[in-house]
Amino acid sequence: MSPIHLAKRDDLSSALHPFLMTFYVLLGCTACLLGGYATHRLMGMKQAPSGYKPRSVEQDDYMREVRRRNLDVLMADLRSQRKRPI
Repeated sequence: MSPIHLAKRDDLSSALHPFLMTFYVLLGCTACLLGGYATHRLMGMKQAPSGYKPRSVEQDDYMREVRRRNLDVLMADLRSQRKRPI
């Protein structure tokens, strides 16, 4: 089997100008975004009439604990970096 030789194409060998190509890509992305929004709007989860649900006390306690653990890990990492010689 003979090796395949690929010739290098110059930048403007396409039938479309690069600006038009970019414009069509952006137009397609916008159409997909609007289609996804419309689908979610029609069939997505329905919101409660009052809007957001209030957080429970257990959820607040849990989030406080998670933030505390993350802060402890960051502080330990900072302390270990200060001890390393440069």
